[in-house]
Amino acid sequence: MTLEQFGAYCEAHPEVDRALDAYQAELLKGHTILLEGRLSGYLAFRDKAPAYKVWFTCDAYVRGNRLVEREGGDLESRMAEMRRREESERKRYLAYYGYDINDLSVYDLVLDTSELTKDEVVKAVVHGYRDFLKPRKWWRLGQR
Repeated sequence: MTLEQFGAYCEAHPEVDRALDAYQAELLKGHTILLEGRLSGYLAFRDKAPAYKVWFTCDAYVRGNRLVEREGGDLESRMAEMRRREESERKRYLAYYGYDINDLSVYDLVLDTSELTKDEVVKAVVHGYRDFLKPRKWWRLGQR
């Protein structure tokens, strides 16, 4: 099943999404793991799991070209697939949790990977994580 087909299947069978989401939420409890998924950061935020939440963003054309390089096909078709999949996910998550995946405020780091190499992405995430772990000095209530 392609991601697009899986999304369509999940629209018709919400129990699949809910089971996967419950499984991810369970993994976040008391485990030191790297968890990847469009909803993982939100689930960690919602459940107050101790987590460093990262969202990777990228220019749509760059993403489309990366998909073509990795999986073949043509750019126009790949970009149309991406748009349909993202709309399906947005619609499902709004319906299930009232959460809009375009709301990135739950993340500790939002990283645009459009012009970064894989090594630069890793360095940025590690640097951000180290900064995340540093104790904060509170200058005024509610401000870091």
